[in-house]
Amino acid sequence: MKKEIQEELELLLAETLLGIGCSSKYIDWALSLMERGYEFENLYILASLDKNESYDIEKYLQKTVEDLGLTICREEQYLFDIYISSVPKKVLNGEMHPQKGLAI
Repeated sequence: MKKEIQEELELLLAETLLGIGCSSKYIDWALSLMERGYEFENLYILASLDKNESYDIEKYLQKTVEDLGLTICREEQYLFDIYISSVPKKVLNGEMHPQKGLAI
């Protein structure tokens, strides 16, 4: 389960790096973790933030990552590779239209 959550985090970081996602996706991720039963004070705070509180989102994302025992990698090439490798999976799982996947 930890590996799956790490992969989710890396994909979110990759999307943010590429300008596809924004920091408010971290709030959505926090909410999804809570729905799966995770309970940490920093996670609750992250989930409750407003999407315009970028500094606080980054702060509580880092704290939540530490609480979960995950790591944040901001190496651009690694995150780019993560995103590119996720596209075929999304197309095959029906999460992304094949034409969009091809365009990427």
